[in-house]
Amino acid sequence: MTTYPHLPLTTPATASSTSNDVTAPPRHARLGVRQRLLGLGIRALGPLSQGMRIGLRHGFESGSSLDYVYDNQAQGRLGIGKVLDRAYLNQTGWRSIRERKATLKDTLRALVALRSEPLVILDIAAGGGRYLLEFLAECPAAPVQVIAQDLAPAGLERGQARATQLGVTGRVRFQTGDAFSLKNLLSIEPRPQVVIASGLYEIFLDDLLIQTSMNQIFELLTAGDLFIFTNQPHHPQLDDIAALPNRFGQPWQMKLRPTAQMEGWARTAGFEIVSSRPADQAGLFTLTIARKP
Repeated sequence: MTTYPHLPLTTPATASSTSNDVTAPPRHARLGVRQRLLGLGIRALGPLSQGMRIGLRHGFESGSSLDYVYDNQAQGRLGIGKVLDRAYLNQTGWRSIRERKATLKDTLRALVALRSEPLVILDIAAGGGRYLLEFLAECPAAPVQVIAQDLAPAGLERGQARATQLGVTGRVRFQTGDAFSLKNLLSIEPRPQVVIASGLYEIFLDDLLIQTSMNQIFELLTAGDLFIFTNQPHHPQLDDIAALPNRFGQPWQMKLRPTAQMEGWARTAGFEIVSSRPADQAGLFTLTIARKP
């Protein structure tokens, strides 16, 4: 693997993996007594915590839930609710997601610093695009146009409202689009030079779907363009998370994949791996930059 020290991505993934990297079968099929009791406890006491109340209502992996986690301001009812909410927001997974957001922004700042020409960035499943909007607001002089697409209207509406609040509406476009549709991707104008898939692949259990997505993004890009994706090789609370409902009312599932495997799929699609690095201190997420040769 070639690494580029001028980018903030200097820790390449290795081909070896620990037991934490091994993909486990779906958790909802084998929830134990502890997980079931945890689910009951969250449903009983969770409404006292603002964050858990949002998760129970909209799904713990929903855009509404993630926006609250990003805000990181504990709120709750009856005194104890705020205490529960702070404990909830301090969970390892949520801390890592906030750090992943910071890593994405740092990466974009580094990429923009290397270019003098305007840059078009596409997030194929952006939700509300929180990290993108903050990046634009923090780098007002950056010659960047962002396209944030998603299938969920609520996320796009939240993003548009926040873009107005941050004063970046002229530099970002929110649009409905299917991240896994080649026809949709090829119809996007202007064509992006950077495509991002952040927090997306780990919520899909189908490996072939991820590989197909990488092939489609390769076809979308031209030589020299970049593909940035995040991965989740490890999570210490995967069994507990399966006790929580997602936006469809089903157990929240995630699939852990070794980063070396994800890199291999990107290479098979035709990309060169620039580098990979941990995206958070706990090592739950990695961030990979790949380039179309």
